[in-house]
Amino acid sequence: MYRALYTDPDTMREVGDPLTGSAVEKSFAICLRAWTRQPLRRAMLAATHSHDDATIGLGGIFNFREDPTVDGACAEVGVMLVASARARGLGPEALRAVIACAFSNFSLDKVQCHVSTLNTRSERMVARIGFEPVDARPDPGPFANRTWLLSRERFTLA
Repeated sequence: MYRALYTDPDTMREVGDPLTGSAVEKSFAICLRAWTRQPLRRAMLAATHSHDDATIGLGGIFNFREDPTVDGACAEVGVMLVASARARGLGPEALRAVIACAFSNFSLDKVQCHVSTLNTRSERMVARIGFEPVDARPDPGPFANRTWLLSRERFTLA
C-alpha cells in the first residue's frame, strides 16, 4: 500500500513529487526503522473499508514534539486514500480514526495537519472535523500548504 500511494502521481499531486521505485524503498525502510524505536514517535495505520476490510489507504501520526507555538505536545496526522476510495466520504472517517488513535495512545494536547491550498475538498473536510487554520498565509512554493490545528478538547466535543 505504501508503494502504491507514494508512487502514484494522482495521489501525490497535493503532497509532492511521486517517489521512484528506489526512493520509495528507501523511504519505507526509514519508516520501518522509526516504527520500531522506543519511545514510539511515528505510527502508520492501515485504513480499511468497513464492509469488506479492503485496505483503502494509510493514516499516519508523526513529527511528535513539544511545540511552544501550539502550547503543548503535538503531532502531525494525515491520511492518504487510493483513488477508488476518494470522494466517497471515507476520508473524514479515516482521519477521525487516526486522530482518535493519536489522542488515546499518545500524550498529546493537539494534532495538526498540513493541507494543500489547492485541495479545497480536504480543507473543508478538516474544518468540519474541527481543525482551525493556524496561518492565514500558507507556505510559499509549488506545494503551498496551510497548517491546521485541533485540540484534544475540541475533538472530544466534535
